Amino acid sequence: MESGFHTSRDRLHSDSMYSVKEWFSSRQKPLVGTYCLLALAYILILALFITVITKSTSGSTSTDNNDIKNYVAKLASKVNEIEEKKEACDSAWITFEDSCYYITTRKSNWQKARSFCVQEGGDLVVVNSEKEQFLKEKSGVSILKRYWIGLNDLEEEGTWTWVDGTAYSTSYQFWKKGEPNDHFTNEDCAHLWNPTGEWNDVHCTFEEPYAICEKKMKT
Repeated sequence: MESGFHTSRDRLHSDSMYSVKEWFSSRQKPLVGTYCLLALAYILILALFITVITKSTSGSTSTDNNDIKNYVAKLASKVNEIEEKKEACDSAWITFEDSCYYITTRKSNWQKARSFCVQEGGDLVVVNSEKEQFLKEKSGVSILKRYWIGLNDLEEEGTWTWVDGTAYSTSYQFWKKGEPNDHFTNEDCAHLWNPTGEWNDVHCTFEEPYAICEKKMKT
């Protein structure tokens, strides 16, 4: 019994370390890209500022100078916008309207996926509109690549509920034809499936899907 306990604890520690390493690894590239973009923007602003000073001392018309100054101001505004969005959503999260989305890179069952999202300050994604189906393109969903969403009928068979309390009966729905069908009984959790991003119900213990987390932007 003691040996089994140590084995389980060691495995849990190993899985946790792998998850942390995977998390930070997945964030490195988007972070570098964001800072490169900001660096380029700052360089452009500096170059334009120098141009304004040069033209001011070389007798250029006030109209020319004003045009350049206005362009510099617009560029600076864009930089601020990029910085605000960068800060509103954590690195590696996708920004869309007033929410941030994270596409996991590790498979798990529905409950583990939800626990991960909650741990990161959000929850499994609630698909409120057709526009949010853009996630199918970002995630590369396919026959072999599925993603958990925050929809289930765990409490009562046939009564589907969203994790955030959104009313299912009046919400956007995009089920695959013939779904949900509870095919093998106890298919109580939904995931994105197929290149179209249609929804399907499967057992919540199914370990093959990845997941999509959602949380509100920082204010």
